[in-house]
Amino acid sequence: MDQLNSHVLAGLGLLAVVSLLAVPREGRVGTTLATFVVGLVLVLAGIRWTSNEAGYFPLTHALRLVAGAERELKAAIADPAVSRILLFEGSSYSARGLDGHLIAREFSEQTGVGTASVQLTLDGSNHFERYWMLSIVISRLDQAAQREALRRKELVLMMEIQSRYDLDPLNNFTRNERTYRTYAYMGPGNALAALHSLALNGTGKPATALAVLEHVAINMSSLGGFRRMSRIDGLRVSPGYLPLDGSKAGYRYKKGPRVQAALRHVAAWRREDRLVARAGKELAWIGPVRVARFDELLDGMLDRRMFYAVASADPADVYHVATFCAVRQDGACLDYEDAGLMSSLDGSAYWNDDRHLTRAGARVFSHWFAGRLAAGFGAESAR
Repeated sequence: MDQLNSHVLAGLGLLAVVSLLAVPREGRVGTTLATFVVGLVLVLAGIRWTSNEAGYFPLTHALRLVAGAERELKAAIADPAVSRILLFEGSSYSARGLDGHLIAREFSEQTGVGTASVQLTLDGSNHFERYWMLSIVISRLDQAAQREALRRKELVLMMEIQSRYDLDPLNNFTRNERTYRTYAYMGPGNALAALHSLALNGTGKPATALAVLEHVAINMSSLGGFRRMSRIDGLRVSPGYLPLDGSKAGYRYKKGPRVQAALRHVAAWRREDRLVARAGKELAWIGPVRVARFDELLDGMLDRRMFYAVASADPADVYHVATFCAVRQDGACLDYEDAGLMSSLDGSAYWNDDRHLTRAGARVFSHWFAGRLAAGFGAESAR
């Protein structure tokens, strides 16, 4: 923390220098104010940049996940036995229901290609918090050696499909409004992207836009931030896979026939070309914002992207995933339209609630997912 304080003092010194650059003549209050504002913005930007360069970031639970993901990615980059890296990004549905390490291990065995998994999946994490987390991980790579080594491996970005986050770009932002968690990730870049996404999918409201602007102002000012900044090196890490061992209190599994019926409906609609017609404007932001930003962040390192969905016992999710995959043409889609899979998950022991798998359910799904993923890579790997 002493090193961070020295950066703060350096920033304040910069403000003093900037203020002295243009001493106003008598009556030029506007010039004085403008000079101060410009200087303040430069100082705040300098403080944030120097603190990040020194390895200090806002200490939210997300940072512990970032610390773990950074170590996993760097280990995979350095491992000569690893040729392919699966980079998962997602919310609680993946954090509870997808065991990335199990998938990578079985995927390696089935394809014959050494594969590692990096899992950036976090409860309640919307697309903008996930982008913030991954941007920290990437920024911590050595500009020369590690990035060049990553370019020589096959990096596959696995992007979660989930209705709550796809149809509402800022899902959980309002619920967590004015918390340190939202202040931490809502920086200028994320704020502009969030407002753009709301405009594209038609869900933006003036109150939400004002809340985004308020959060970016707090983020840039670092008000109260130094007390909660932490050095990422040596931080206790949190894994991306955190399984649940039982059902939620009061939850009753409603059996599987409704999901099987949804699978049959989806198959019929696909044959009749009716899925695309079901899609609304809500998904319009996915390509221009979500996909484009990840492509830019991973420029030169990303080899392919794939969309994936974790199994759900809610028929509405079956319809959403099928619609999403019918609309998106910028990446392969791994849905869970497999009657056999859903039959194997037809039991209360596999579900925490309709949308979250238990540890037992995650094991079944992850085994199935590894095979499904390997089938998509099999022909290429055999060459």
